[in-house]
Amino acid sequence: MKKYDLIIIGAGPAGLTAALYAARYKMNFLVIGKNPGGLIGEAHEICNFPSYDRISGAELMKRFIEPVKKLGVEIKQEEILDVKKNKNDFEIVTNKNKYSVKKIIFATGSERKKLDIAKEKEFVGKGLSYCATCDAGFYKDKITGVVGGSDAALTAALLLTKFAKKFI
Repeated sequence: MKKYDLIIIGAGPAGLTAALYAARYKMNFLVIGKNPGGLIGEAHEICNFPSYDRISGAELMKRFIEPVKKLGVEIKQEEILDVKKNKNDFEIVTNKNKYSVKKIIFATGSERKKLDIAKEKEFVGKGLSYCATCDAGFYKDKITGVVGGSDAALTAALLLTKFAKKFI
């Protein structure tokens, strides 16, 4: 079993920022994430990130990952299956390895709820969005709607009515 002082669970913006600090402090650490770069890497276009007028999610994540890689940070693309607290440390079990670690930073972010329909991926960024707050401006003067029945869906619908020509 591999031993570390710190394991950062999550390889999105928060996890990579934690990794920058851990690397600068020369810690014995590891980053584990299912999706290096995080969920924002799936965004078609980002227009609300400081210092970039417009940038794709993939390009932004590439720019997040580059300085971390330059510092020699090890990022394992693994899925966490279990975390156990032992007397003096934690045991992390992934789909590929087991690790012993003194401290853990959880930077797991969020996960979008998909529609689970045929060809869904083909329409992301071409009319299909998972974040009304992020993408409302793209629907200005267009016909739009929201799928869902939660508080989040209602909030998204209310926001989109301010931009859309017609809301169905």
